[in-house]
Amino acid sequence: MYALYREAFYLVENGYSSIEDVDRACRNGPGNWITFAGCFRWMDLTGVPAYHAVMQDLFPTLCNGTEVPKLIDKIVKSGGQGIINGNGFYQYTTEEARLWQETHQEFSYDIRELAQNLLIQSINHFEQIPNELIYEIFDFLDISHVYNAFSNLNTRFENLLTNSSFCFNINISSMSKSTFEHYYTNIINPNKHRIKLLHLSNPFTVDRIFSPVRIALKFIRLETLIFDNIQSKYLPNILHHFISLPNLRCLILISIDSVRNLNNIYYQIFRLPTLKYCKLSLKEHVESQLLPMATDTISPIEHLVITNTIYFYELLTLLSYVPQLRRLSIHCLDGYRKKQTISWSTILNYLTHISLNIKNITSDQLESMFKNLFHQLQVLHISTSYDETYLNASQWEKWILSYMSNLHIFDFQYINSIQNAASDNNQLIYDDVIKQFSSLFWSERKWFFAYHFYRKEYRDHVIFYSTDPYRRKQYTLYKPLDKKICPRHQETNVDVVNHIDIQGEQAMMSCINYFSNPTELTLSNSFYESRIWLRVILNRIISLKQLTKLIINCTDFRFDQFINLLRLTPNIHTLILDCQSINYIDTVSIDHTDNFQFVSNTNTITNMIIKRISSMKNIKLFIALCPRLQHLTIDINSMDFEPIVEFLLSRNNSHTRHLFSLCMKHRSSQGIQWNHRIVHIDRMSHQVSFNNGHTVTGVDLIIGADGINGLVRSFKYDPLTDTPLNYLGILVVLGITGRIDHFLIKDRVFQTMDGCFRLFAMPFSKSKPEQSIIRLK
Repeated sequence: MYALYREAFYLVENGYSSIEDVDRACRNGPGNWITFAGCFRWMDLTGVPAYHAVMQDLFPTLCNGTEVPKLIDKIVKSGGQGIINGNGFYQYTTEEARLWQETHQEFSYDIRELAQNLLIQSINHFEQIPNELIYEIFDFLDISHVYNAFSNLNTRFENLLTNSSFCFNINISSMSKSTFEHYYTNIINPNKHRIKLLHLSNPFTVDRIFSPVRIALKFIRLETLIFDNIQSKYLPNILHHFISLPNLRCLILISIDSVRNLNNIYYQIFRLPTLKYCKLSLKEHVESQLLPMATDTISPIEHLVITNTIYFYELLTLLSYVPQLRRLSIHCLDGYRKKQTISWSTILNYLTHISLNIKNITSDQLESMFKNLFHQLQVLHISTSYDETYLNASQWEKWILSYMSNLHIFDFQYINSIQNAASDNNQLIYDDVIKQFSSLFWSERKWFFAYHFYRKEYRDHVIFYSTDPYRRKQYTLYKPLDKKICPRHQETNVDVVNHIDIQGEQAMMSCINYFSNPTELTLSNSFYESRIWLRVILNRIISLKQLTKLIINCTDFRFDQFINLLRLTPNIHTLILDCQSINYIDTVSIDHTDNFQFVSNTNTITNMIIKRISSMKNIKLFIALCPRLQHLTIDINSMDFEPIVEFLLSRNNSHTRHLFSLCMKHRSSQGIQWNHRIVHIDRMSHQVSFNNGHTVTGVDLIIGADGINGLVRSFKYDPLTDTPLNYLGILVVLGITGRIDHFLIKDRVFQTMDGCFRLFAMPFSKSKPEQSIIRLK
């Protein structure tokens, strides 16, 4: 009702409507006697100052102002009363006015009495709830909200909160330092012994909570610890002290930087005496020595998840520390690196579930794992690429019958790039693969497979995969070139899918399935041409109103289509934008269109990540479109940092009034490392590590020299090879650039970022223009 009144004031004060028109409109809506004048009547009942206080906190849909309506402000300042100020606004007869007064007064007092009785009844009912149930309610709330709501309510609730048997969860994500300091001083610090879950995702909070580090010993009831984006320097000491915690059962570590000694971290984790679940995402600084095989250190871990790259021989060593393991998930198991002598002494009698994404693993290596480690396996999810030996159905039959007789779920996916997917030869090859995987062995177990060709990033690919049951939570729709499935089987089970990735318009239009449960949608490649796909085709595939996360990962995208999509997905709270170009129909007035204004006023987006942005104008449009943002992350490439921050924090910018978390990521096209020796080059991951702790990924040019003012040695750059680097005699890194074009052919003079040095590139020989001499001046 208040929002309706405020909208009415907005219309009248700005000359869009007369008071009489609004009054008549209101009569046709809520009821004959709930009119525009009702707000004045409420002033009589509540008092003008109280009404003024209520109105100043209302933010309706149409009116974005934060000030109290001018008319109400005028009444308050003049000391006037409510209905008196309505005289002359309405053309009522005397009898109509009397009837209006009596009816509205009776209605108003009835509503107030009902509200008061409901409040009293609610409090009485809540007082009767047993303590055990109240504690369960507290578990669903942020502990700071619990303290604010109940600590001063009455003696009973104050005692509940101070009861030492009450343990609670701490989840600190994005908050200001001042807010965190209050949170830490009043809740965390005095209650360390009562915290059972601690989730930290702000790097600065770790130093505050665990300083000095021996304070970790006071978290005696801690059961779950989640470090999200932790700096690796904190891990050794914290983990060392956590060995003494008697209840720590779940540990999740996600590092924000490279770990200097990863094996030391593994070893300390395996020493935690009560740990059952462990998930790790740790970046390795340099290649370190393998852990020794376990002898006296045995971990109780039953579920291990590793999302960073781990190498084949490292995994075998790690498994020797976890003989109680039941579930194992490795997101990237790599066979690259020098071979080690293998001891198959580890026995994993309880390991029943495995999920592997393998890379550079030979069939011999994989068979040795099946043969020596996976005897009790019941569920196997495995993904691989390029190595065609994994398409040998007879080989899989042999492995399963010989080493995994208890296996009842086999979920397999294979991807490869091919030449000319439409050729008859490719069709014949994969028709034969399907035939191999359609034998009695596979059909008896109800393991069915399909393949189809698709085009991605200007190349043809083939995907061969298990179909029933389709257990992957993410489903990718590709542009179909051809598809074939096992005989007597159709792909139907898509109920478990919660994330759909649609690779272009043609992929979407060719889809025949309906996905009932997705909450996340990714649009990839191009969605530029079609004008009807939003309202017709896309809604035929998924329920748009069910989506809560939207990822735009396109080469180009029409901004009007983007607005239409947001209009059809009103429950999106997280938006990720990764577009090479945003195309506008009208670059001047698009933010003034009715569609833009409607989406801006109704969408519920609170978290936005902008990965590629080309102009300040784009940033302003996205911010204006999502005025309820609380968390914003922007990757800045060539744009200047200061104007963006100045705009976001400007007092005149009303669209960021709810923003309290801002992350600016800068990707420089040129990074300089002075006088630091290369300690490791990983050709597979395109990573170069230096002795100062820095790691650079995706390097295209390295300049090295014996001394900072010496002649830079020659190198060879060959963009056609599998790796972007071919090195000759690199000792000291002088400069690095991330540009992917072969720019030495075009440009000859480069200046370092600090402006102190210039580099001159000269051809090494006319016959080999790709080789150059870099001279430091």
